[in-house]
Amino acid sequence: MSESEIHPSPDAGADAALAIVYRPLRELVPYARNARRHSAKQIGKIRASLARFGWTNPLLIAENVMVAGHGRLAAALAMAKDGQPIRRHIDPWTAPTVDLSHLDAEERAAYRITDNRLALDAGWDNALLQTEMADLQIKGFDLGLTGFANVEINTLLGNARGVTRGLREEGLVYQVVVDCTDERHQAELLGDFRARGLGCKPLIL
Repeated sequence: MSESEIHPSPDAGADAALAIVYRPLRELVPYARNARRHSAKQIGKIRASLARFGWTNPLLIAENVMVAGHGRLAAALAMAKDGQPIRRHIDPWTAPTVDLSHLDAEERAAYRITDNRLALDAGWDNALLQTEMADLQIKGFDLGLTGFANVEINTLLGNARGVTRGLREEGLVYQVVVDCTDERHQAELLGDFRARGLGCKPLIL
């Protein structure tokens, strides 16, 4: 890249100043006690996102140790090893980073948890989400890039046959969707239903 660093406005003040610096992936060290786990399936989704949209969210580090963005780091490393390009990114072995070394050890540990936990409190306006997804579908966009699984997309768009395609070739399928108050409530209901011998799976919309 012609520039390795994007500097903030000099009027922003020292305490508010942030800089995006492109650093080698191999110099970035995952935090050994990171409590957030990323499945191979999720890493695959992040790879697809980077390939289509490029870097839209920098990695957060402190003294080269990861604070936030472990999934993006793992995806970028896998893409570099496989020779898979990231959109509008010339050197696949680098990534944009923001240095949070001004945080002390306790703040870094707390923010690793905070960054992941806060996102879980957000919800969806299902009507607006359905409208956005339907518009993208009409325009031929790959809805898989949104991160939703096919079964979730089909359910959201009201395609009942699409939900069960590949699972049952013939006949009607009758389903019940139960609204849960939170993740714990969902887990309790799943356990209860499965204990009764009912086939069920978690669904987040």
